[in-house]
Amino acid sequence: MPADNAAPRYEGRWMVRRLVIDYLARSSYRFAGTATIDGGSFAETGTVSLGANEFPATRQYDLVAKDTGIEVFFADGRPFITLAAMPDQRVHHLCGADDYRGRFFFRGNDEWAERWRVIGPRKNYASLSLYRRMA
Repeated sequence: MPADNAAPRYEGRWMVRRLVIDYLARSSYRFAGTATIDGGSFAETGTVSLGANEFPATRQYDLVAKDTGIEVFFADGRPFITLAAMPDQRVHHLCGADDYRGRFFFRGNDEWAERWRVIGPRKNYASLSLYRRMA
């Protein structure tokens, strides 16, 4: 996926499903919602389900297309990761003492999955997310 085609290829609305396993809390929770990618932004909104409790949840990133792929930034401007033009790729982000290791699997223009393993002094979790394009 060349950088000049990456943003339009993934622009639109996406259904998101995520499972998070928190090894420190010895629990798991689920996220269900939507993601919108347009121009230079990624915005996700939905609901976290933890047992019988549900909570609203959001996250947002800024996106910048480069020759090497898409640079992803936190909403406050700090760099996060770069997604290359490959269908299967690994990413790494060190945030203080927290080590984020991710893997992205792109399946055509209408589906991708991402897996994260995060370990730090106060974090120890794994997550798996599936994104499917909404019609």
